[in-house]
Amino acid sequence: MITIDISCPARINLFFNVTGYNEQKKLHYLKEINQTIDLYDNLTIFKSPNSLSELSIISSKEVQDYLYNDLLKAYQLFFSYTDIPKENITIIIKKNIPIDSGLGDKGSIIANFIKGLNSLYKTNLSIRELKFISSLVNYEAPFFIEGGYAKITSTGDKITKLSNNPYKNYLIIVPNIKISTEQRFEQLPKHYTPVEYISSILYNDFNELVPSELLRLRDFLLTYKDLSHSLLGVGKSYFIASEKIIDSSLKRTLKKEFPEYLYFNQKNSHHQTVIKNYK
Repeated sequence: MITIDISCPARINLFFNVTGYNEQKKLHYLKEINQTIDLYDNLTIFKSPNSLSELSIISSKEVQDYLYNDLLKAYQLFFSYTDIPKENITIIIKKNIPIDSGLGDKGSIIANFIKGLNSLYKTNLSIRELKFISSLVNYEAPFFIEGGYAKITSTGDKITKLSNNPYKNYLIIVPNIKISTEQRFEQLPKHYTPVEYISSILYNDFNELVPSELLRLRDFLLTYKDLSHSLLGVGKSYFIASEKIIDSSLKRTLKKEFPEYLYFNQKNSHHQTVIKNYK
């Protein structure tokens, strides 16, 4: 049996600007600068002809509920696009990125599942084709086809690779809170203003609308005058960014002040490797 093993990286938003809204499509237009980091979910993909369903996910019920519908759509689009006969597929998911934490985990898994199917079936789809298929499932997924450091505009479909990210190290801070993305966008002023990107400055439209659960953390970090920090996306997590290694004493202090949060020390990651195993 051939299995495909693939790592699905998280990403951070170094820049997050809402530039407009399409009322007809109910979509926001964004300008983002994203960077994949070395925090990964892991997928194992293989054909399972004896399975009772066309797509099976082996993971916790929470993960299955979170991902099944999107992965089923990706599965159906892949076979429809390539025009090859459907076969039953099983995915084993090992989750390391907190679910719905603003780190892009869903888009990453969708994109890399499609990449894994492309490898498993030797369909030789181009990067452009992989991005197109993934865009039909999740607006963030096309970025994860290549990952790295990139500018994303419009509704996630226009991606420009960048170089020389000034930040190399991050401390990701994940609170145990539930935030509605839709409600967060509704809190923004309706006069959307494009903002100029400056590589050495973190920016997020939602930094002026910090969730109440994160206000004390934000105010605590503001006491460190030379620290670069920002919300992630609409504000489901927070992060500190630095060119140098982040002092471990800061993490210890934060864990003492905010013991209920999760903390991840991470670095930049540039691409994923698809590994074929023959068993």
